[in-house]
Amino acid sequence: MTALCRGVDVRQLEPVTGIRAIPVRSWAQAGIGVDFEELPLAWEKRVAIDCPDEKALAVEIQGDSMEPKYLQGDFAVLMPSHQPRNGNLVVARLEAEGIVFKVFTAREQPPIRICSFTSYNQVFRPIEVPESRVIWNFPVYQIVRQVWR
Repeated sequence: MTALCRGVDVRQLEPVTGIRAIPVRSWAQAGIGVDFEELPLAWEKRVAIDCPDEKALAVEIQGDSMEPKYLQGDFAVLMPSHQPRNGNLVVARLEAEGIVFKVFTAREQPPIRICSFTSYNQVFRPIEVPESRVIWNFPVYQIVRQVWR
């Protein structure tokens, strides 16, 4: 399947604009990987982005924990080559909680580091876990929303 953006093959745009097509993984597909290298590469859905991370990938957001700002069906473009900073949006895989899309904060609580994952939707309580329970944690470069459904 060729990735199209307004009828233009995205691969033709890359040399001129830096735009390229990256794979979209479902929540379930992302959940099977222990790290970036284990995530399957061959998916049919693609999204056009200009993310500088060569390993960039996208996941389709599920659930309502980040509403009203981010909606189910939005695509989060992830940067696996970068470490998240406090206040970044992230998609993370946690040992017991599975895949989450949240706002990330980390703090030192000797002798360990605590990672906090917070929702915009106040119905959802923050998740706090020791860093050792975070399997992977990728910052979000951008959110892509398709308005035609």
